Amino acid sequence: MKLVNVIMVLGISLLTSACGFEVVDIGHRGVQTRFGEVVSDSLPEGLHFYNPFTSDIKELDVTIQKAEGKLSTYTKDIQQAAIKIAVTYHLNKSKVHEVYREYRYDIESRELDQAVKGAVKAIVGNWNAVDLIANREAAREQVEVMLREALSSKNLMVKKFEFVDIE
Repeated sequence: MKLVNVIMVLGISLLTSACGFEVVDIGHRGVQTRFGEVVSDSLPEGLHFYNPFTSDIKELDVTIQKAEGKLSTYTKDIQQAAIKIAVTYHLNKSKVHEVYREYRYDIESRELDQAVKGAVKAIVGNWNAVDLIANREAAREQVEVMLREALSSKNLMVKKFEFVDIE
């Protein structure tokens, strides 16, 4: 009888140790991988069970982030402009698994920075220096539209773009 109890306890212990769980925190989405391969769509917040020997769950932040920077570019009339910018954005919540597959945790430095610099330089280059200052809001809107179009295909959702300062 004691042997049966010991075997049952060992059996239950073995079965429960083969079941892992992960809590995906508020403001995050999970990505389940099996042997390094993404195997599911984005996992919502909450409790998720998986086999810890073959799988893992990675979390990516989907809250609104803010990126700030400064860059130099030229206006249409060849005046150098030093521009401080700010962009608020977040990952597309339903496509986090695609972002993880493509970029891991490094989408901001690989896509956002490049897109922002390209959009700002393209739009500022269409304006004379005096007109850029006078029409700052129109130029800001043009950059924001360009960023939204460029980054939505990368699953980065731009909430707002701002010219913080133009010198």
